[in-house]
Amino acid sequence: MATSLENGLVLGLLGTGKIGSAVMSGYCTPVADKSTWVPRHIYVSPRGADKAKALHARFPNHVTIAPTNQAVIDHSNIIFIGLLPDVARQELPLLNFPQNVTIVSMMATIPYQELLDLLRLPRSQVVRTIPLPSSSRRTGPILAYPPHPFVRELLQQIGTPVMVNEEKEVTTLVGPNYFVDSAHVVGVVDWHDGDDQFLLRHLRHAAKMVCPERRRGASVARLRVFFFSIARGCRHDFA
Repeated sequence: MATSLENGLVLGLLGTGKIGSAVMSGYCTPVADKSTWVPRHIYVSPRGADKAKALHARFPNHVTIAPTNQAVIDHSNIIFIGLLPDVARQELPLLNFPQNVTIVSMMATIPYQELLDLLRLPRSQVVRTIPLPSSSRRTGPILAYPPHPFVRELLQQIGTPVMVNEEKEVTTLVGPNYFVDSAHVVGVVDWHDGDDQFLLRHLRHAAKMVCPERRRGASVARLRVFFFSIARGCRHDFA
């Protein structure tokens, strides 16, 4: 897949958890029939030390563990944030973000306006996203709000971005009032030790259960597409 992204872009990751590790692994792993673009370098925060060390060990030429979160910011053009909500609310206001930085939040439970307030940055520089573990293989859907052409192209390198025009569509899928969220999907995978057939059945069942009372204004068709895209992003292809 051709891209206009610069080869010199440097990515930063605040909070090296499961999803953040999957996303950065994806960016470090070219896939010939999907995307071969890789960033010039990736800086990850020391928070989540085990996963940060594992990323560095796997991609020593691409990943550096920075000494602090501020060091990650200072070295990067694009910052992915995967901090736990309470940690984010405590630490983000203490950090200095340059005015030209692009922020990609992967924190499912922090609303967009609160994110802007914590970062003290304009809407044009901040996108809220919901990646999944399949991003490590450059496949699967990535829900994102608001639409942002540059971030869309960035996310296209590791999956299929689903840009929505209203935040309530994100809230419907991952908020506390919806019965299936990204953490739940991850939990199902872990519980069944990566049993993709089980996950596929689980997501099909979830898609069939979507109804107006649960969707809170989001498109049923969009939700079904999203769930089936998750299923297609499993480790194996299903006939």
